Amino acid sequence: MDWIIAIVLLFSVITAAAALLLLDRLMKFMHRTEHMLVELHKETLQLIQQGRSITERGQHLLDTVERVSQESAAWSDTSSRIRGSVNHVHEQVDGWITRTMNTLDSAYEVQQHRIHDLLRWIDTATGLYASVAARRSPPTKSARTPDETDAAVKQ
Repeated sequence: MDWIIAIVLLFSVITAAAALLLLDRLMKFMHRTEHMLVELHKETLQLIQQGRSITERGQHLLDTVERVSQESAAWSDTSSRIRGSVNHVHEQVDGWITRTMNTLDSAYEVQQHRIHDLLRWIDTATGLYASVAARRSPPTKSARTPDETDAAVKQ
């Protein structure tokens, strides 16, 4: 029986040694896994930090886009107001030019009527002057021709 006990003890020692060897390898594996988990945790923290940084940059870009959009809308409003003002001024200038041209046309017509009236008055005055001059001048003995009259005046 001693042999059986010795075999069982030997088998128990071999089993215990195998279990210790297996346990040692399991511990090494656990240590490597723990080391890999620590590295993975570090990388995760870095990725989280990079994600935060990207998020902050994205938020900054969104803020910039929103600000640009608001400024663009403001410039669009300003441009529309300026365009409206320019159109209003253009309409006023067109109206002013039209009124000025109408006034000039009216003034031209009035001047034409005045010139026509003045010419009629001059014709009437010339006729009256000629009529009065013809009545006052005595008949001349010899009537000179216009060339003779010019020659006499030049002497």
